[in-house]
Order: sequence, then C-alpha cells, then structure tokens
Amino acid sequence: MIIWFASSVLVAAISACASTQTKQTLKLTSDGRYVFPTIERSFRNTLVDRTVFFSGGGHGTQVEYFANDGRAYLWYRGNRTSVPSNWKTASPSNGDIPGPPIPITKGDVAICFQYPSRSYNPVTKTFGGEWQCRSSFLFAENIVAILEGDLFNLSSGRLPAVMPKDRALTVDQVLSLSPTNETLEYVYRR
Repeated sequence: MIIWFASSVLVAAISACASTQTKQTLKLTSDGRYVFPTIERSFRNTLVDRTVFFSGGGHGTQVEYFANDGRAYLWYRGNRTSVPSNWKTASPSNGDIPGPPIPITKGDVAICFQYPSRSYNPVTKTFGGEWQCRSSFLFAENIVAILEGDLFNLSSGRLPAVMPKDRALTVDQVLSLSPTNETLEYVYRR
C-alpha cells in the first residue's frame, strides 16, 4: 500500500502546456514574505520542473517533484518508493476545477491532484483515485522550500532514503539524506 501526501489533496491529470513557457519566480514583499502568484499559468509555472518541500498539514515532512507533463512524484515519510500522481492547476473562473466543490476565493487558483487508487492518505484516512483540489493559498501555507529540477530523481520511482515516520525533518536534514555535489538553486526558502 502506498501512502500519499495532501492535506485533503489528491492529484489531478493535466494536459501538458507549451514547452516555451517561462518559469515563474517569486516576488519578495517589504516584510520579507514571498508572494505566490494567483494567476493560473503563473502559479503552475512556479512549480514546473521544481522540487517542493512541505512541512505540516498533519503529514510532517514531504518532498514532491512537479514535472512539466502533469506528473508529480511524492517522497512521503515511511515510503520506500516515490508515489506518482497527476497534477494540474485550475481556475474557478473557467469552471474547470475537477472533483468535489472547494472553498476558493475570487482571484485564487486551485491546485488539483490525483494519486493512484491504491494509495492511502493516513491523515484523511482516504484512498486515492479521485481528483482532489485545494486553494493555492492553502497549498502554499505548508511550502518551506522550492528548488530547481528533480533534485532527488523522484521521477525514477526510487528514493534516496526512507524518511522517518515519527519526526519532521528540516530541509537541510532531508538534503543530507542524499548528498549531492550540485549547487542548489533555491527558488524559495522559508
């Protein structure tokens, strides 16, 4: 059985966007906080071909790589392989948010996931298989870092190590599980 991520999130299938898209960078406000874009394409481009570190939401530490083709690969605590999924962003103004209705404010964007039907979310106690979406504002609350590329080669299905189930790890502790000679390119770090 595969355990998956998402504070009430499953993953959604996505049609690939044009390969000429521009990567989105995050803006820093005067009080030192990053602003995640709320325009659908910009929010999507914030994640494409990047590895995202999450902490909280009942799941502890999670790491997920977001590929351009609408696939994502989750490194979840206790798992021995990454959990593949589909993902997409959706705009409520277009009426293209799949799955059950979600609370979303005007100007916000939804991020949607569809994990395999055999996957299990121990926090919500539900199995995958269906599209689940959430507000990008809520999604971004648990992001602690975003780095360029498939940093841990999660898309291969292999994990560098099994993350402990019983404690949360910092970004540096996760990075130490898979030493790399690469220069890390942070897009965002809290």
